[in-house]
Amino acid sequence: MIKKIVMTVDFEKAKKKIRSFQVDAVSSIMGDPGEIIRDRISKGKDWRGGQLASLKPSTLNIRKMRGRSSSKPLIDTGNLLKSIKTVKTKKKTGFKMMKYGMHQAKGFVTTNKFAVKNGNKVVGWRDYSDGRFVPPRDFINPEQPFAGMFEVDSESLKKTIRELKKVLRHKKVIYI
Repeated sequence: MIKKIVMTVDFEKAKKKIRSFQVDAVSSIMGDPGEIIRDRISKGKDWRGGQLASLKPSTLNIRKMRGRSSSKPLIDTGNLLKSIKTVKTKKKTGFKMMKYGMHQAKGFVTTNKFAVKNGNKVVGWRDYSDGRFVPPRDFINPEQPFAGMFEVDSESLKKTIRELKKVLRHKKVIYI
């Protein structure tokens, strides 16, 4: 029967070290999240590594009316790409982007009528007030934004174990 437990480990201290290690480990394993997302969009890849669906003729026509020649999904003005930034805190590493990016990642329903402009000149009108569904562009997984961003290989697991051993080095729990 155990009568007494003596802990020589400060678990609160270890918890803080493990959290900071997790942030550093995720960054070192997967790299810069913002850079990964920008690279995916530039290459036209989804979060699984497949190709993003090509643009519909209607979207290409709108871009043409606006004086834009890009036929790449998610790249029209370049504002979305420029807005993707890596954000690091003590407990988390992630990314931020224009709200428009999440609409594209989740899909949305149109409810508007808008002017197609080339500079300040209106060159046409599009009526999408009938509620057309625009399917998602899977450059991120909106349910699990980091899914598919990195793979845990044997080297990263070994590194994690080494770091945990450092945190718990010379610490013992004694059961009496």
